[in-house]
Amino acid sequence: MQRQKDLSRIRKRGAVFVIMGICSLAFLTISTYFQLFRELTIEILSIIFMPLGWFGIWEGFSKIVDTSPMFIQEEMLFNKLSKASYQFKHIEQDKVL
Repeated sequence: MQRQKDLSRIRKRGAVFVIMGICSLAFLTISTYFQLFRELTIEILSIIFMPLGWFGIWEGFSKIVDTSPMFIQEEMLFNKLSKASYQFKHIEQDKVL
């Protein structure tokens, strides 16, 4: 159950990365198209927002789509262990004098 919450949290974080990346690129595009700032300012903003936008998009998609194989294997193991029935027996040892 905790692993599912962790996986869900990772995917939500990936969605936030994608949204922030799209917003960064959209801001840059709109400011360039409508010439909201001077040309030099737009060039400086593009140095910051272009890599930020693309990193956010690709890293976000990576978090959403590409779940670690180790994470999935651990989830399957914990799922099997949660369904297993356990039986504990006390074994007495012989006393050696």
